Amino acid sequence: MIITIDQESIIQFVNTASEKVFGYTPAELLGQSITMLMPERLRKAHLSALKAYIETGKKKMKWESIELPGLHKSGNEVPLEISYGEFMKEGRHFFAGS
Repeated sequence: MIITIDQESIIQFVNTASEKVFGYTPAELLGQSITMLMPERLRKAHLSALKAYIETGKKKMKWESIELPGLHKSGNEVPLEISYGEFMKEGRHFFAGS
């Protein structure tokens, strides 16, 4: 599964494998905040860490093989292992996770 977000945590790209993992079609996810795929207790930390990274360029955690829970459309948590990458386009940060 691959999901790309922009620097405001808005989903810009998602492949069809997301439906198997999260229960949402790509069309349901595009343009939504990535936080909808996170348990409530992790959302604030994600937004805070992303803002801090954009401002400072310093990571607060490693970006390879992170084990975190995701949130399925059903409301159940799903175990995930995620690796992140970053790229810039037209002066904006984008992040891809797989």
